[in-house]
Amino acid sequence: MRLKNGEDCFEEFYKYASGYVQHIAYIYTFDKSLIKDVIAITFTRIIIKLDKYDESYSGFSWLCKIAHNESICMNRREVRPETSLEDLTIQLSEEPKRDSPELLYDVERAIESLDEESRKLIEYRIYKEMTYEQIREVTGMSIGTIHNKLKKCYRILKEKLSRD
Repeated sequence: MRLKNGEDCFEEFYKYASGYVQHIAYIYTFDKSLIKDVIAITFTRIIIKLDKYDESYSGFSWLCKIAHNESICMNRREVRPETSLEDLTIQLSEEPKRDSPELLYDVERAIESLDEESRKLIEYRIYKEMTYEQIREVTGMSIGTIHNKLKKCYRILKEKLSRD
């Protein structure tokens, strides 16, 4: 698909590619509130840099690379409080309808429902109180991957515990 053929072409390109950008944004940010920002910034960057675009390359690959980079940058820029398992436990234990033994059982059950890799990361970070660097040495994963996977684990646990 050629990008420099005018507004009609760009509109068609937007309709075709915005779903892919949305998917890329969600993979890297895990935050639905940031997706629209990533889409807007990605297509704005394309418009700004369109004169530098080399038509011999795939416009779709170019778009995906911009969306990927912007999602990572957005994730780094967005200052969100880190959620830990202790925070979730304290937050849920403050609910008057739940008592402590039941809450601990629910937390254990939620952790057991995670896949093996996620359970290991939770074990290293929460129970063994390892730093990201120590977890990296044990697992061989990059620190960014560990951070993103733990953030996803916390989100999943929070959803499971808030449903119960």
